[in-house]
Amino acid sequence: MSAPSELSQVGPQVEPQVEPQVEPQVEPSAQSLLEQEARHVREIQGYFDAELKLGLTTEQQKLEALGSVRTFFPSYSGNIPAQSRLDFTWYAFTEIAKHLDKSDAFQDRLLLSLLWNKDFSSMHMTLHGTETTAPAWESYGFANSLQGSWEQLLTTGTVAHQCNLASFSAKALYAGIHQDALARIALWFLRETFETDDEQKTASLLPAAVVWLGHCSHRLLTFSVAKQSYNEESTSHLVAPGVLARAADIVEHGFSLERWLFWRRRLQKLSHSSDAAIAKLAEDGFMCMIRTGREIAYDVPGEAKFDKKLYEVLSEELIRSGKRNVDTRDIEVNADWVD
Repeated sequence: MSAPSELSQVGPQVEPQVEPQVEPQVEPSAQSLLEQEARHVREIQGYFDAELKLGLTTEQQKLEALGSVRTFFPSYSGNIPAQSRLDFTWYAFTEIAKHLDKSDAFQDRLLLSLLWNKDFSSMHMTLHGTETTAPAWESYGFANSLQGSWEQLLTTGTVAHQCNLASFSAKALYAGIHQDALARIALWFLRETFETDDEQKTASLLPAAVVWLGHCSHRLLTFSVAKQSYNEESTSHLVAPGVLARAADIVEHGFSLERWLFWRRRLQKLSHSSDAAIAKLAEDGFMCMIRTGREIAYDVPGEAKFDKKLYEVLSEELIRSGKRNVDTRDIEVNADWVD
């Protein structure tokens, strides 16, 4: 019997296997990744804004707001965090600061979160300094975002929001965060308050100016004595002397002792305002300034003379009242004692 042919062989027929067609995977472009990240950030910001409208009155609301900022910090695993993520982070910081009362202890916790953010970036640079081209933290835009928030507040914000943001900004400056830029913001705000001839504007900004002075007068005096200046053309509109300062022959585009004394004289004059609320605020601001030099062992004109008169009046009140101790709340302080 002849052998069976290939076609007549007994057994199951095996179909030849066909390799599946695999579409080549296309890596998303850098641009599409940035757009995707930006959409994600907008969604998060919408949720954040909705929660903020409910207020920051309870401890739970404040903790959740702080937590949202901390968990959304930009990643430093790459060279430069996505700008949209940075923008939201700074926006969240300033918005929370505006909504936390100026005296709320959570203001300090918010400031610690900002310090954590800054130091985390510094630690990453220390560990990966030879592997990354990431710029310094200061270039990520916090100061510019804060300046923008302040400019918006001057046109659309409330006095309470101004005072709250002043508390956060001044504490950040005192803590040394982005010191040059935050000092420039302080200078700009004090110029807007004290160097304008618009008395209504001065009155509206005075409460926040007193908060600035209350939290960082020593820093501001130090900048003034050191004559810290800002000669960049891009910022000259923020630091140039206002109309009243120019009339007093102040020409520096920055801090100076002459400018410091000009602000003090403006508070001295405002302390005699017929409006009792303005007079009280001005007196508070004046008292923030009048002992600053003596507290850091620097001789500022007028401080010693004021101090001498103050203690004379306090001593007289102590004898007159028969109390064990008295303070400035027990007497009528006169800012003109400085002259």
